[in-house]
Amino acid sequence: SLGDVAARERGAREAIQLDAAQRGASTGGASLAAQMLNQQAGSEQRHMDALNLAGRAQDVALQSLARSGELAGDLRSRDYDEQAQKAMAQDTINAMNAQAARGNQQRNVASMNNAQQYNLGEAQRIYDSNINTRNQQALYNAKVPQQMFENEMNKQGAIANARTGKANNVMQSGIGSANMWGNIGSGVMKAGIGMSNYFSKEDKDKENV
Repeated sequence: SLGDVAARERGAREAIQLDAAQRGASTGGASLAAQMLNQQAGSEQRHMDALNLAGRAQDVALQSLARSGELAGDLRSRDYDEQAQKAMAQDTINAMNAQAARGNQQRNVASMNNAQQYNLGEAQRIYDSNINTRNQQALYNAKVPQQMFENEMNKQGAIANARTGKANNVMQSGIGSANMWGNIGSGVMKAGIGMSNYFSKEDKDKENV
């Protein structure tokens, strides 16, 4: 440092003065002045060296500061890039989650619509089935009296036909019997006529003899 340089210069001057005092007058003022000039030149050189050293130290400090600034800038830039990448990743995750949520919502809505449509269709089918059952029951109930009437008519018709057939059979049997007896009577009558004619002829033959 500059304080150290000044201390060394003061020590050098004191050493020169002590050396001159020990030598006495024989050395002379010129010799002392020359020594002082040499010491001054050395001091100035050392001062310049110190300044140069201080300048280099300052340069090193500035370079270090600049590198620190660059490093800090790099760190800030890297941190910014990392934050930006994190933000982009988070945005991507949020977008994927939102899309998944929309997809789930759409699927839920579609499932609800399908369930409602199925329920409506099932309710309509049950309603139609009940209507069809009631219509068939009403039609059956309407046909039952008619069917019973027709069955009764058919039954009575069968009974009447049976009676008519029986009467016809009896009548046919009576007619057959009458015809049979009529034929028998006619035969007997013809036989009587034949016998009468025979006997009448016998009588005539006897008379002629």
